[in-house]
Amino acid sequence: MTGQVVDAVADPAGAVATAAAELRAGRPVVLPTDTVYGVAVPAADAAAVGDVFERKGRDGAKPMAVLVADMRQAAGLTDADLDVLLPFYTQAEATGGFERGIQHALERILVSPEFLFRIERDPPDVGPDTPYLVNN
Repeated sequence: MTGQVVDAVADPAGAVATAAAELRAGRPVVLPTDTVYGVAVPAADAAAVGDVFERKGRDGAKPMAVLVADMRQAAGLTDADLDVLLPFYTQAEATGGFERGIQHALERILVSPEFLFRIERDPPDVGPDTPYLVNN
C-alpha cells in the first residue's frame, strides 16, 4: 500500500478532497485526533472494512466503532450502541446544545478502546512540521 501525507492546516479543502477521494476508492485514510491516529474506511464498504480487519489481525466477529453524520444515519445502529452513546450526548446537549452533544458523543467514541486506531511516531530524522510518508 502506498500513502501520502496531506497538510490539512495549509490546505484544508485539498485535504478533505483527497481524503474523500481515497475513501470513495475504498482505501483507508489515517486521521489525527487529540490523542491518537484513527483509521477511516466507509462502513458500508465490506471489502474496505474487511481489509482493515485483516491488516490489524482483528477477529471479524469483534465490532468496530462507526461514526455517523446525523441521527438519520444513526437509525441503523443497535440499541446497545445507542445505550452507550446517548448518555454522553444527553448530558452535553442539556448544557451546550445539539452541536456540543454530538461532539461529546464523538469524543466518547474516539477514546473507546474499541475504536480502530494506529499510533504513528515521527521518524527521528524528520524535523518539526515536515511531511513524511507513513509506513504500513
